[in-house]
Amino acid sequence: MNKNTFEETRQRHRIKTERLMLESELVKQLNGVIKRLNDEVDVLNEKNKNLNDAVDMLTKKKVYLQSKLKEKKV
Repeated sequence: MNKNTFEETRQRHRIKTERLMLESELVKQLNGVIKRLNDEVDVLNEKNKNLNDAVDMLTKKKVYLQSKLKEKKV
């Protein structure tokens, strides 16, 4: 193997290594973004559950009050 071929091979390996390092950093960043988005989804799901619970409670209260109103009309 002559010197030019050796240097070209070495350069290709260096470029591949740099590319792998950049891809690895990109994957880490994307994983961070995904984690933050998942955390936001968890918060929104909890808020949605709380709202659904409140709606259920208000619906039951409405039904109860309507039944009491019917009793007074009778």
